[in-house]
Amino acid sequence: MPIEIRIYDPTDESSWLRCRALSFLSTCFYDDVWTKRPATPTVQLVAAHGGTIVGILDVEVERELATIDTVATHPDYTDQGIASKLLARARAELPDNIRLIAFEGVGGV
Repeated sequence: MPIEIRIYDPTDESSWLRCRALSFLSTCFYDDVWTKRPATPTVQLVAAHGGTIVGILDVEVERELATIDTVATHPDYTDQGIASKLLARARAELPDNIRLIAFEGVGGV
């Protein structure tokens, strides 16, 4: 079954939270656990494999600037280009006059 890149749906919430938590476990963000998905990101994308969310990308837009808020890939699905596919879809979702930026966080252990 191929991995589908699509817009987040509220029915994805528990799988989204699980993917985020598992993705952050081996990083310095391991304790940044959420129990509810925030509704604020302008662009909310997921990578789904069957009924499981295996990648997430949230982008906030303020005027002509878009910032990647969250990007994560489930640890069982790394090295498959999921984050790159999510990023390509996010760029396609944004109007041409919006500039997309990312801040580098502190990575894994």
